[in-house]
Amino acid sequence: SLTAPVITINTLAGDDVINATEKGQDLQLSGTSNQPDGTTITVTLNGINYTATTDASGNWSVTVPAANVSALGEANYSVTASVTDTAGNSASTSHGVLVDSAIPVVTINAIATDDVINAAEVATGQTLSGKVSGAA
Repeated sequence: SLTAPVITINTLAGDDVINATEKGQDLQLSGTSNQPDGTTITVTLNGINYTATTDASGNWSVTVPAANVSALGEANYSVTASVTDTAGNSASTSHGVLVDSAIPVVTINAIATDDVINAAEVATGQTLSGKVSGAA
């Protein structure tokens, strides 16, 4: 008897978030299927299709070129993978990935009002404060 096709997508970029460093690199998309060695898997990210094939263990992977990764804007994206068996039955799944490549900016407020700590201020201790912007 035939088993209906099944497909999965593994975690992307280690944490499902593409950061500033990863946005300039190739992105590996991978997963598994219960289909035989050599079965074609179609993977879609941002409207672009990539083709992978299963190995003898049902694993598949495909590389999204760095140029395509760097073209992604700051947003949530859905990666879709689909497979069709020899009988024409198909399966697909989706997996979310967030592009968050904005680099945070840290601003430190003036210390001791004049950024100079004198002897009296050393004795009383000082509080450092500031803010972070651009962080998710």
